[in-house]
Amino acid sequence: MNPLVNVPFFFSKDGWRLESNQTDKMGTLHKRFQQTYMGIPVFGYRIATHEQDDVLKRVNGVVVEGLDSEIKTTIPKLSKLAAHNQAQSIFLKEQDNSSDWLFDNEKIEVIIYIDETSQQAKLAYYVNFFAKNDLEGHFAQPHLIIDALDGTLLKQWDGLNHDKIGTGPGGNIRMPNAPYYYGTTPNYDFLEVTVSNDKKTCRLETADVKTVIYPYSSAFAYTCPNNTKEQINGAFSPLNDVHYFGQKTFDLYRNWYGINVLPFKLQMNVLYWYYYDNAFWSGTQVYFGDGDYYFHPLVSLDIVAHEISHGFTERNSKLIYTDQSGGINEAFSDMAGETAEFYVLGNNDWNIGAYITKEDGPLKGNPARYMCDPSLDGYSIDHADKYQPGMDVHHSSGVFNKAFCILAHKTGWDTKKAFEVMVEANRHYWSANANFNDAACGVELATENLGYNVFDAYDTFLQVGVEATCGVVLTSPCLATYSNETKQATIPCLQVPLYTDIDGKPLYTDVDGQPLPLTALYSAVLNMPLGFTNIQVNQVSFLDWIIQPSANQAKFTPENGILEIPSIYLPAHLIPDYQGTPVDKLANCHITLQQFIFPNPGIFNLSSYSCNLSKTK
Repeated sequence: MNPLVNVPFFFSKDGWRLESNQTDKMGTLHKRFQQTYMGIPVFGYRIATHEQDDVLKRVNGVVVEGLDSEIKTTIPKLSKLAAHNQAQSIFLKEQDNSSDWLFDNEKIEVIIYIDETSQQAKLAYYVNFFAKNDLEGHFAQPHLIIDALDGTLLKQWDGLNHDKIGTGPGGNIRMPNAPYYYGTTPNYDFLEVTVSNDKKTCRLETADVKTVIYPYSSAFAYTCPNNTKEQINGAFSPLNDVHYFGQKTFDLYRNWYGINVLPFKLQMNVLYWYYYDNAFWSGTQVYFGDGDYYFHPLVSLDIVAHEISHGFTERNSKLIYTDQSGGINEAFSDMAGETAEFYVLGNNDWNIGAYITKEDGPLKGNPARYMCDPSLDGYSIDHADKYQPGMDVHHSSGVFNKAFCILAHKTGWDTKKAFEVMVEANRHYWSANANFNDAACGVELATENLGYNVFDAYDTFLQVGVEATCGVVLTSPCLATYSNETKQATIPCLQVPLYTDIDGKPLYTDVDGQPLPLTALYSAVLNMPLGFTNIQVNQVSFLDWIIQPSANQAKFTPENGILEIPSIYLPAHLIPDYQGTPVDKLANCHITLQQFIFPNPGIFNLSSYSCNLSKTK
């Protein structure tokens, strides 16, 4: 069995099942295909195709070859009922066989499962369900993969990821502006509610959301217009906050990105007197705990948008909530939380749950996570090299969280634009079992499709240790000239981003403190003593520094006037990382120059270049 990454579009119709078919605002038609074997889905393996004007432009994803040699039968020896019972038995055994658990939203299907360690293919059952224990206030969403031939447990994880007239208070005792009042405080509009015919009763319900007190299923109702129900654990009205922020999350996706975050009315459950230190997406609904030792009620804007956005991921890329894909899943929801703050408040704090942690609790009032400096929490990672198999997805999310922060701070970017490319990647380019590199490539492809600067995305992921080499072409309008007298071609400017620090200030300025131009940071002179053969890089300059000559092969094709330079190496001390510190890497740039035949045959347009950073040996 052999996994292939970024395969060409060679697969047969029989081995693939069309899952979705969407055209985006750029006119690109995106199709998602689930790989199948003898009609059975291969778990986590999907391909996305991208077409413009009926022409296939790109294919990305991961496929598996060689299943014939490993799958000897597609008929399970274990029945669906037996697999279902075994899955629940495994879960209950871990809960000391308590009889207080109830199960809902149960799903089971036959799959082909590829073992992550041995890469061996197995016929299996994929079982998942929602479990709740109301007596103890516990919830879970077990996912189990069970061998369909002998009943062996192959993999297991918990998938809980984690008329406008209404008025009333919101916030909690830690927030500097709380209590704020809906309909009065700036940035907090009236609550959108459903009003009875006699105008006396308001319900926390809109076309998008329905807010209830768990375990009831009807929208919470109160006497119009002011809802003061009810203070708990330091919060002034969790019901108001959940309802308002839930609707704003729907508005965010619709107004900024032209899509619905979910295709159905969402029930939002607010827990009272459960002492539950969590919030989660169950697969069909969201639940918000009232807090306990760690937290005040988990109803802040970023938390509400975070949980709802797990539903968006489940219905688009389907990122599996474990391993690296789980970290990306969790990071996307963190990004959504920050973007919701940006949408409602006009800015975001780059911290997750900054004001819901208790000052006298274990977190001592510190944020649950830090987007721009993830390692501050003592657990999260900020670089792909620090990833360990089995790591908690809330901690591995730090890689993409930091990348999001870096991208949003680049020149010409902000939180809204950075999240737009993440939304596009989630919808059209990420696959269910994507790792860091796969997902970074998806972001670059999404950036390219939206017409934004791909180098910004590429450079962003380099700074968190993800070398996303996915065939994206970086273009520059610079001109290169060739001299018959000196036998040299000069490339005056290879376009690179204007490096900035975390506050957006340029790292490189001239003597007057002005930012250096976006272009002209690099220039190259190519020594071509025999014309367009045996080309060597004679000098490459970075600002005022001159680099020693570097051997290099290049090819000129007279028929099309294209000069290809496969590699220009820049030493490590000239390549800054995000904080401006030299990093131990080399830049390998593949450059294509297009000769102007008329009217100036000696001038070349730098039509494209693609640069990869690699570690020095």
